[in-house]
Amino acid sequence: MAPARKKSTQKTQKKSAPVNPHQIFIKLLAAWTSEMPPDMRDESPREKLLDAMLRLFEKLDAANLKPPIKNLYKNREWRTAGVWVLPLRNAIHWQFTVLEILVPPCLVAPAPDVLTLAVLRWISVWLEESTPGQSRLMATMDRDLGRLDVAVQQILRLSIR
Repeated sequence: MAPARKKSTQKTQKKSAPVNPHQIFIKLLAAWTSEMPPDMRDESPREKLLDAMLRLFEKLDAANLKPPIKNLYKNREWRTAGVWVLPLRNAIHWQFTVLEILVPPCLVAPAPDVLTLAVLRWISVWLEESTPGQSRLMATMDRDLGRLDVAVQQILRLSIR
């Protein structure tokens, strides 16, 4: 007679589906584009954008997306990165509407693309940021938004002539 088998006392654990960072990113962008703090309504476009970009990076931190994004940058996975960039560009396009930022007609098409490129630059700063309050990231964004503001003013002066 064969020895009796012991019944397993361990409960079988349900395996949860692996977390997909890209799906988290898409949901995060949807939430980000649907909100504007009420106290920002009367602020300048630059202040609105600075606040929105800080909120974006805070959401990325809260969703623990730094490791997968760092891997994209570290491994130079540009094909995969492209899948992340288009939703970011579209979210930035909607952010102009949510923030009630009037973009001059000659800049409506390139504005989301230019700001997306800026965000890609800021991601590299964010990935290395370790200070509370993200002061280095905030200073970089503020400086770059100031430069973009100057560029917009120069383009507008040229288009008026």
